[in-house]
Amino acid sequence: MSQSPYTVAVYLNVDRNNFDGYQPHHPLATANDLVFRVNAISHEDAAEKAWPVGNKVATDLDNRSWPRDVRSFSVGDVAKVTGNGQTRFYACARGGWDEIAEPTNPVVALAGTRATSRK
Repeated sequence: MSQSPYTVAVYLNVDRNNFDGYQPHHPLATANDLVFRVNAISHEDAAEKAWPVGNKVATDLDNRSWPRDVRSFSVGDVAKVTGNGQTRFYACARGGWDEIAEPTNPVVALAGTRATSRK
């Protein structure tokens, strides 16, 4: 299979129990600098390739890095993956990715949450 570019927007789970896994009622936080482009063969592969970017060990196609003032992409967080005319959502689980329906969680600004030092 050939690779194509995908856009991955990361939503950090900012509930106090975020590392216990994604739950539909947990608030999610995002910001413009949590959006990355990766080459992948599928939506799930794109989420997998965004994980090293979100863990500060790689850069994306545009040589963008994960912000230093934001905690790493981890269990309970959500990846919105867009490519090949479709958007899919994945929750980061302990052993990989769980595809989920489009979240209806409350979405909040990243600044001021426990996931960052931004005020």
